[in-house]
Amino acid sequence: GVTHVPYGDTAALEAAVDEDTAMVMLEPMLGEGGVVPAPPGYLADAAAAARSAGALFALDEVQTGMGRTGAWFAHEESGVQPDLVTLAKGLGGGLPIGAMLAFGPAADLLQPGSHGSTFGGNPISCAAALAVIDTIAGDGLLSRAKQIGAFIAEGVAALADPLFTGVRGQGALVAITMSQPQAAALESALRAEGFLVNAVAPDAIRLAPPLVITDDKLSAFLDALGTITMGSDS
Repeated sequence: GVTHVPYGDTAALEAAVDEDTAMVMLEPMLGEGGVVPAPPGYLADAAAAARSAGALFALDEVQTGMGRTGAWFAHEESGVQPDLVTLAKGLGGGLPIGAMLAFGPAADLLQPGSHGSTFGGNPISCAAALAVIDTIAGDGLLSRAKQIGAFIAEGVAALADPLFTGVRGQGALVAITMSQPQAAALESALRAEGFLVNAVAPDAIRLAPPLVITDDKLSAFLDALGTITMGSDS
Protein backbone atom coordinates (compact mmCIF):
# COMPACT_ATOMS: atom_id res chain seq x y z
CA GLY A 1 0.00 0.00 0.00
CA VAL A 2 0.84 3.69 -0.10
CA THR A 3 1.09 5.86 3.01
CA HIS A 4 0.61 9.61 2.62
CA VAL A 5 2.12 12.09 5.07
CA PRO A 6 1.80 15.89 5.28
CA TYR A 7 4.28 17.59 2.97
CA GLY A 8 7.18 19.20 4.78
CA ASP A 9 6.54 17.33 8.04
CA THR A 10 9.83 15.52 8.68
CA ALA A 11 8.63 13.87 11.89
CA ALA A 12 5.57 12.40 10.15
CA LEU A 13 7.69 11.13 7.28
CA GLU A 14 10.26 9.52 9.56
CA ALA A 15 7.48 7.87 11.58
CA ALA A 16 5.96 6.40 8.41
CA VAL A 17 9.20 4.91 7.06
CA ASP A 18 10.39 1.54 8.36
CA GLU A 19 12.02 -1.68 7.18
CA ASP A 20 8.89 -2.56 5.20
CA THR A 21 9.10 0.63 3.13
CA ALA A 22 10.15 0.05 -0.48
CA MET A 23 10.34 3.67 -1.61
CA VAL A 24 9.96 7.22 -0.40
CA MET A 25 8.63 9.41 -3.22
CA LEU A 26 7.80 13.09 -3.16
CA GLU A 27 7.95 16.28 -5.17
CA PRO A 28 10.83 18.71 -4.53
CA MET A 29 8.14 21.39 -4.69
CA LEU A 30 4.42 20.72 -4.59
CA GLY A 31 2.73 21.50 -7.89
CA GLU A 32 -0.94 20.57 -7.74
CA GLY A 33 -0.72 20.98 -3.97
CA GLY A 34 -0.31 24.74 -4.27
CA VAL A 35 3.24 25.43 -5.54
CA VAL A 36 4.79 24.94 -2.11
CA PRO A 37 8.60 24.72 -1.97
CA ALA A 38 10.06 22.08 0.32
CA PRO A 39 11.10 23.49 3.71
CA PRO A 40 14.88 23.83 4.17
CA GLY A 41 16.43 20.46 4.91
CA TYR A 42 13.26 18.48 4.16
CA LEU A 43 14.56 16.69 1.07
CA ALA A 44 17.79 15.77 2.84
CA ASP A 45 15.84 14.44 5.82
CA ALA A 46 13.57 12.43 3.51
CA ALA A 47 16.56 10.95 1.69
CA ALA A 48 18.20 10.03 5.00
CA ALA A 49 15.02 8.37 6.26
CA ALA A 50 14.71 6.32 3.08
CA ARG A 51 18.30 5.15 3.11
CA SER A 52 18.24 4.35 6.80
CA ALA A 53 15.35 1.97 6.08
CA GLY A 54 16.98 0.51 2.96
CA ALA A 55 14.33 2.10 0.73
CA LEU A 56 14.72 3.91 -2.57
CA PHE A 57 14.46 7.69 -2.57
CA ALA A 58 12.56 9.00 -5.61
CA LEU A 59 11.67 12.52 -6.69
CA ASP A 60 8.76 13.42 -8.96
CA GLU A 61 10.08 16.20 -11.21
CA VAL A 62 7.29 15.96 -13.78
CA GLN A 63 6.28 19.56 -13.11
CA THR A 64 9.50 20.97 -11.70
CA GLY A 65 12.09 19.37 -13.98
CA MET A 66 13.56 20.36 -17.34
CA GLY A 67 14.54 23.87 -16.35
CA ARG A 68 11.22 25.14 -15.07
CA THR A 69 12.60 26.26 -11.71
CA GLY A 70 15.82 27.73 -13.10
CA ALA A 71 17.84 24.53 -12.82
CA TRP A 72 17.59 21.31 -14.79
CA PHE A 73 16.02 19.74 -11.70
CA ALA A 74 14.46 21.50 -8.74
CA HIS A 75 16.19 19.23 -6.23
CA GLU A 76 19.67 20.39 -7.28
CA GLU A 77 19.56 23.36 -4.91
CA SER A 78 19.08 21.03 -1.94
CA GLY A 79 22.18 19.00 -2.75
CA VAL A 80 20.40 15.66 -2.36
CA GLN A 81 21.07 12.74 -4.71
CA PRO A 82 17.91 10.75 -5.43
CA ASP A 83 17.92 7.16 -6.59
CA LEU A 84 15.16 7.87 -9.11
CA VAL A 85 13.76 10.96 -10.85
CA THR A 86 10.59 10.96 -12.93
CA LEU A 87 10.11 13.37 -15.83
CA ALA A 88 7.39 14.22 -18.36
CA LYS A 89 5.50 17.38 -19.42
CA GLY A 90 8.29 19.83 -20.30
CA LEU A 91 10.56 17.05 -21.51
CA GLY A 92 8.56 16.70 -24.73
CA GLY A 93 7.92 20.35 -25.48
CA GLY A 94 4.24 19.57 -26.09
CA LEU A 95 4.57 16.01 -27.34
CA PRO A 96 3.76 13.09 -25.00
CA ILE A 97 6.76 11.51 -23.34
CA GLY A 98 7.78 10.35 -19.89
CA ALA A 99 11.11 9.20 -18.52
CA MET A 100 12.62 7.80 -15.36
CA LEU A 101 16.23 8.51 -14.49
CA ALA A 102 18.03 6.09 -12.18
CA PHE A 103 21.34 6.57 -10.39
CA GLY A 104 23.82 4.32 -8.62
CA PRO A 105 22.66 0.80 -7.74
CA ALA A 106 19.08 1.75 -8.65
CA ALA A 107 20.18 2.03 -12.27
CA ASP A 108 20.75 -1.74 -12.33
CA LEU A 109 17.30 -2.69 -11.06
CA LEU A 110 15.54 -2.49 -14.44
CA GLN A 111 17.16 -4.57 -17.14
CA PRO A 112 16.18 -4.84 -20.82
CA GLY A 113 12.91 -6.73 -21.01
CA SER A 114 11.89 -6.21 -17.38
CA HIS A 115 9.54 -3.35 -18.22
CA GLY A 116 7.76 -2.49 -21.43
CA SER A 117 5.42 0.13 -22.88
CA THR A 118 3.52 -0.07 -26.14
CA PHE A 119 4.35 3.49 -27.16
CA GLY A 120 7.46 3.95 -25.03
CA GLY A 121 10.48 5.38 -26.76
CA ASN A 122 8.63 6.39 -29.92
CA PRO A 123 11.06 8.20 -32.23
CA ILE A 124 9.06 11.40 -32.75
CA SER A 125 8.67 12.17 -29.04
CA CYS A 126 12.28 11.19 -28.37
CA ALA A 127 13.48 13.52 -31.13
CA ALA A 128 11.38 16.29 -29.59
CA ALA A 129 12.90 15.62 -26.16
CA LEU A 130 16.42 15.87 -27.56
CA ALA A 131 15.49 19.15 -29.25
CA VAL A 132 14.06 20.46 -25.96
CA ILE A 133 17.29 19.64 -24.13
CA ASP A 134 19.38 21.34 -26.83
CA THR A 135 17.13 24.42 -26.79
CA ILE A 136 17.15 24.81 -23.01
CA ALA A 137 20.94 24.55 -22.95
CA GLY A 138 21.63 26.56 -26.09
CA ASP A 139 19.17 29.40 -25.55
CA GLY A 140 19.95 30.06 -21.89
CA LEU A 141 16.50 29.07 -20.69
CA LEU A 142 17.65 28.09 -17.20
CA SER A 143 18.56 31.69 -16.44
CA ARG A 144 15.46 32.86 -18.31
CA ALA A 145 13.26 30.81 -15.96
CA LYS A 146 14.71 32.70 -13.00
CA GLN A 147 14.12 36.01 -14.77
CA ILE A 148 10.49 35.07 -15.40
CA GLY A 149 9.89 34.34 -11.73
CA ALA A 150 11.53 37.60 -10.65
CA PHE A 151 9.55 39.58 -13.26
CA ILE A 152 6.26 38.16 -12.00
CA ALA A 153 7.11 38.71 -8.33
CA GLU A 154 8.18 42.30 -8.93
CA GLY A 155 5.13 42.97 -11.09
CA VAL A 156 2.69 41.63 -8.53
CA ALA A 157 4.36 43.67 -5.79
CA ALA A 158 4.13 46.79 -7.96
CA LEU A 159 0.35 46.37 -8.20
CA ALA A 160 0.19 47.12 -4.46
CA ASP A 161 -3.17 45.36 -4.32
CA PRO A 162 -4.13 44.18 -0.81
CA LEU A 163 -5.69 41.08 -2.35
CA PHE A 164 -2.22 39.74 -3.19
CA THR A 165 0.00 38.68 -0.31
CA GLY A 166 3.01 37.53 -2.31
CA VAL A 167 4.49 35.14 -4.84
CA ARG A 168 5.98 31.78 -3.90
CA GLY A 169 7.72 29.09 -5.90
CA GLN A 170 10.87 28.87 -7.98
CA GLY A 171 11.71 30.19 -11.43
CA ALA A 172 8.84 29.89 -13.88
CA LEU A 173 6.65 27.83 -11.55
CA VAL A 174 5.05 30.21 -9.09
CA ALA A 175 1.83 30.86 -7.22
CA ILE A 176 0.32 34.24 -6.51
CA THR A 177 -1.06 34.07 -2.99
CA MET A 178 -4.15 35.96 -1.90
CA SER A 179 -5.58 37.38 1.31
CA GLN A 180 -9.04 36.07 0.45
CA PRO A 181 -10.29 32.80 -1.09
CA GLN A 182 -10.93 34.30 -4.53
CA ALA A 183 -8.64 32.10 -6.62
CA ALA A 184 -11.42 30.36 -8.55
CA ALA A 185 -13.06 33.66 -9.50
CA LEU A 186 -9.72 35.15 -10.53
CA GLU A 187 -8.91 32.08 -12.62
CA SER A 188 -12.17 32.49 -14.53
CA ALA A 189 -11.65 36.21 -15.04
CA LEU A 190 -8.12 35.74 -16.33
CA ARG A 191 -9.22 32.97 -18.68
CA ALA A 192 -11.76 35.36 -20.17
CA GLU A 193 -8.85 37.71 -20.88
CA GLY A 194 -6.87 34.93 -22.59
CA PHE A 195 -4.60 33.86 -19.72
CA LEU A 196 -4.56 30.28 -18.45
CA VAL A 197 -3.83 29.92 -14.74
CA ASN A 198 -4.85 27.34 -12.14
CA ALA A 199 -6.58 27.89 -8.83
CA VAL A 200 -4.43 25.37 -6.95
CA ALA A 201 -5.78 26.49 -3.58
CA PRO A 202 -8.70 28.68 -2.53
CA ASP A 203 -6.23 31.52 -2.00
CA ALA A 204 -3.58 30.85 -4.67
CA ILE A 205 -3.32 30.74 -8.46
CA ARG A 206 -0.52 28.89 -10.20
CA LEU A 207 1.45 30.26 -13.14
CA ALA A 208 3.62 28.01 -15.32
CA PRO A 209 4.41 30.10 -18.40
CA PRO A 210 6.59 28.75 -21.21
CA LEU A 211 10.29 29.36 -20.73
CA VAL A 212 10.32 31.28 -24.03
CA ILE A 213 7.67 33.79 -22.98
CA THR A 214 8.57 37.43 -23.61
CA ASP A 215 8.55 40.29 -21.13
CA ASP A 216 5.80 41.91 -23.21
CA LYS A 217 3.56 38.90 -22.67
CA LEU A 218 4.30 38.90 -18.95
CA SER A 219 3.52 42.61 -18.77
CA ALA A 220 0.23 42.03 -20.56
CA PHE A 221 -0.68 39.43 -17.95
CA LEU A 222 0.19 41.76 -15.09
CA ASP A 223 -1.80 44.57 -16.69
CA ALA A 224 -4.82 42.28 -16.96
CA LEU A 225 -4.33 41.13 -13.38
CA GLY A 226 -4.33 44.71 -12.15
CA THR A 227 -7.36 45.66 -14.22
CA ILE A 228 -9.38 42.69 -13.03
CA THR A 229 -8.64 43.23 -9.36
CA MET A 230 -9.16 46.99 -9.55
CA GLY A 231 -12.49 46.31 -11.21
CA SER A 232 -13.47 44.00 -8.37
CA ASP A 233 -12.89 46.81 -5.85
CA SER A 234 -15.10 49.32 -7.62
